Amino acid sequence: MENNTQIRCEEYHSSKLSRGYGASCIESVQCSTKLEAGGQCNNSICNCAEGFHYFKGQCWKTSGLTQPCKHDSNCFVSNDFEASICNNVKNICECSPGYYQREYSSCRRISEKPGESCGIPLDCKYPNATCTRERTCGEEGKALEPKDKQEEVSFFVENIRKRRKRTALATYPSLGSKKIGANCKNNTECPKNSECYKESLCLCLKGFYTTDNSTCYPELGSRCEEDGDCKGKNTMCRNNKYCTCKQGFVATQDSRQCDKMSRNINWSCLRDEECGFFGPGGKCISKKCHCSNETHWVSEQLFCWVNKKVGESCTQSEDCGGRNSSMICTDDKVCACIPDAHPSSTGTSCRKDSKQVGQPCYENLDCIYTHAECNITLHVCTCQRGYLENKTVCVAGINGTCKSNEDCNVKNSHCNNNTCVCIKNFVSNQSLNKCLALATTVGSKCSEPEQCNLLSGDCIQGVCNCRNGSYFVPKDKKCYVKSIINQNCTREQNCSVLNSECLRNICKCKRGYEPRENFTMCINNGAGAAMPLNLLLITGTLLAFIRLKSKNMYKIFTGVPMMSILTPAQLSHICTR
Repeated sequence: MENNTQIRCEEYHSSKLSRGYGASCIESVQCSTKLEAGGQCNNSICNCAEGFHYFKGQCWKTSGLTQPCKHDSNCFVSNDFEASICNNVKNICECSPGYYQREYSSCRRISEKPGESCGIPLDCKYPNATCTRERTCGEEGKALEPKDKQEEVSFFVENIRKRRKRTALATYPSLGSKKIGANCKNNTECPKNSECYKESLCLCLKGFYTTDNSTCYPELGSRCEEDGDCKGKNTMCRNNKYCTCKQGFVATQDSRQCDKMSRNINWSCLRDEECGFFGPGGKCISKKCHCSNETHWVSEQLFCWVNKKVGESCTQSEDCGGRNSSMICTDDKVCACIPDAHPSSTGTSCRKDSKQVGQPCYENLDCIYTHAECNITLHVCTCQRGYLENKTVCVAGINGTCKSNEDCNVKNSHCNNNTCVCIKNFVSNQSLNKCLALATTVGSKCSEPEQCNLLSGDCIQGVCNCRNGSYFVPKDKKCYVKSIINQNCTREQNCSVLNSECLRNICKCKRGYEPRENFTMCINNGAGAAMPLNLLLITGTLLAFIRLKSKNMYKIFTGVPMMSILTPAQLSHICTR
């Protein structure tokens, strides 16, 4: 029983072992077993973490040009493992022999004679050379062709021979009968270029992969003898030693195939690597190659050149934006703006000064004259709010600064506390470029709501009227907010219900009236107005005094309260008045 449990456990763990880059996974430890440091499980697939690249079966920490390295495989520029090496003395990455450096971050293979492969014209390093459409060095428009029919036939036969050899080698006769992924006990049971991993499963060796679980094919950088050994599309066997991409093609992230690279900016693409001709700044955006925000396009170099800021050191004009830029590399080797130009807010570019209203701009800094700003929708310079266009400059409007009345350019305005404002009985429009007369009564013409402010009204269809929820009081020539019974009020005029009044900031019906119709009416209750209590007491006292007087004031000395002297009929008569 114990042995069976152990076998099942081993089978379970064997099935969970990583099979390399692109294999399914649950946890990152399954990936790092084969991919080593940098291997991760991302979205249930084994790949390399950020800052690492995949090459020959494992993830390597990526180093760019002039960056520290320990091994050639650390150096990975231009998405090309052949392009750079680790200098064993300086321990930094540099371009490989036979490659030339582009900008500060890229290396390209040198082609020195006609017929050699190329990706861009700059690859062809001899006079009057260019890279033709066939991706070979030659004269523009003149593709290299066989010299005669015999050479053409020989060329054709050689291709057939290579194709047959590629087909034959693609089968890779197996050493063992087991398939990739099958259980095993030793290496002899597994196919060529595979191993019995931990005496458990047949897996391809590092730097090899399978597509059919029967054969392990070399990845880019792994050993080969001729082109047919390299299974991936657009690959070749370099010097009968290792698989690599053909010139003008770039490796996929799994280092097994090569995709065609875009030959110019704005050409179509599917991923960033296809824009690799233009350096690390070349990005595939909306299926077109563009330069990233951190770089600028230098057409002469076909490169997305890294942006240098104003004031930073430089060695060539391209560092400071290129030939058509308003930024230059000075004799002191510092990036600076040319005359009549200024730094952008980020300092990564220089823009020409816009000195007049209507000239182009991208941000407020571009509009260098006083009280101007950039309209970010139209991308032209306009005057700030509170200022007016006067030919090519901005002058003070309403709310603009001033020292005297002459500085204020709006009719019916003057300078008050160093600010232009409208004179009495005038109000500014919303654009702050006019002073409009205030309306004095409902029905007055208007063009802006502010003109009806004195009335507490609004401009409705060109006429001042009361706003919704308010009503006009002719006596005051003003609009007041309507309040019904039991609603808030600040003055009598707010209480719009007839026979109502504002008591302690609440609308109430007057005495002798009571609310009806959902508090929208005050109806006479038929009882008349009740006599105030103090008046009732005074009246009662006077009547009592008269009554006592007529009876010789006898009851004053009896101790009986005065009000008790009144008869019930008299009290009833007094209270109902």
